[in-house]
Order: sequence, then structure tokens, then C-alpha cells
Amino acid sequence: MIAKREQVKYEQRIHDNGATYYNDIIVKTYGTKTKIITLGWAKKFSGPFLDYGCGTGQVSSSLVKKHSDVFAFDISSNSVRINVKKNKVQAIVADLFYLPFKEKSFRTICINGVMHHVIDLETAFDEVTRISSDFICISEPCIINYYPIWWMFIRKSIVVFSFLLKILIGDLSKLRKFSVGSKYERSLDPMLLIKLLEKSGFYLIYKKFYTDVDVLMDGKIKRIITRYFISNKKGTHFEICARRVHV
Repeated sequence: MIAKREQVKYEQRIHDNGATYYNDIIVKTYGTKTKIITLGWAKKFSGPFLDYGCGTGQVSSSLVKKHSDVFAFDISSNSVRINVKKNKVQAIVADLFYLPFKEKSFRTICINGVMHHVIDLETAFDEVTRISSDFICISEPCIINYYPIWWMFIRKSIVVFSFLLKILIGDLSKLRKFSVGSKYERSLDPMLLIKLLEKSGFYLIYKKFYTDVDVLMDGKIKRIITRYFISNKKGTHFEICARRVHV
């Protein structure tokens, strides 16, 4: 219990401090994969939706393009404030271990890049599955990565090249000003999350893997590269969607 309280306070502090930087720099630079995945959720599923651990609203921005019944929460008040201003969604500050929602309040729960911060996944999933009436969609960094060393070398080389290019053209805005990385972050095994979902009465609809190419750019080229590396077996990130078993 003490460890969970300490984590909650820690995560709240770093995300409050880094909310503006995260929204202005991280989302714009590394948001391509998330946009592809979450626009898919908006097309495939129906609301009411909950953007779970919404941050500054990456998921919300995709959902509101097609739906009006989008709600959100985050532990960071600064992140919630940015999301509400940017996407005009209803959002509150809340602790994911003690969510202030009734059972089956939302048809679809959308979780992007949250669970890999959480030290007590079982308690978190108890709350997620409690408030979902039908669907749970999750995107997280993946512990299973089958790409060879030569491919990882190419990815890192692209990062270095992109960074040096930014310096040469005088655009230093992407240099880190705040720490938005958590000491609790780690990659996850998708099978672990699938088992937790099954334990609570959900079954897997589909699973996909993505490779998030660390290129300091956005736009059509990065979308093409990201879509090219969508796979059923391998990737740096995974997406799983599950549905409640209705008896």
C-alpha cells in the first residue's frame, strides 16, 4: 500500500511538471503510432468512451473526431487541463487504483501507454474491468522484440541523424527541458495483460505489434514507415483489444 501511494505521488509530480513539454514536443514527435492505433479504436468501437490515464489527450483527440461521448481522467491536473482545452472533453483528476466511476460506466476503455508505469497491475485491472461494459483497448511498449541487431542499429542511427539535423538547421526546441520519463516504466508482456483480462471475464478480439521508429519528424513518411512494420508476431509496441464475455 505504501509503495502504491509513493508511486502515485511520484507520477503526479513528474507529469504535472512535464505536461506542457510532453504535449508540445513528445506528442508531436512520437505520436504517429498512437494516432494510427487510436483512430482505429474510434472507427471500430462505440461509446461512451473513457480515455484512461489520458495525459494531454492523444487518445481523446482521435476519439472526438468521430464521437461526442468521450470522457477522460489522469493523475496529473496539468495534463487534464491541457486535454480539456485542446479536445473539449469532460475530464477529471483521479487515481487509477480508486476510480470514481460506477460499474460498467463505459462501453469502451482506451488505454495508451499507462500500464507500463503501474507496479500493481492486478489492482489496476480490477478497476478497469469493473467499469467497462464491453471493450478494453490497450497499447503499450512490448517486452517481446524479435528485431535483429542490424535493425536496431538502423533505428538508433536514424535518431542520431535526426537530432544532428535539428541542430544544423537551428531547431533546438526538441532538446529535453523536463523529465517526463518515470522510474517505474518497463516493457510489458502482452500475454500477461491478456491473462489479467481473461481472469476478469474478457476474451481477446485481436493482437497486433508495431515498431515505433524514433525519428524526429512526423507526417506522411513516418506514417508509411510505421504501417509497413505492423505485424502479428513482432514489434517494439503491442495493441490488444478484448471484449467482455456476456452470458
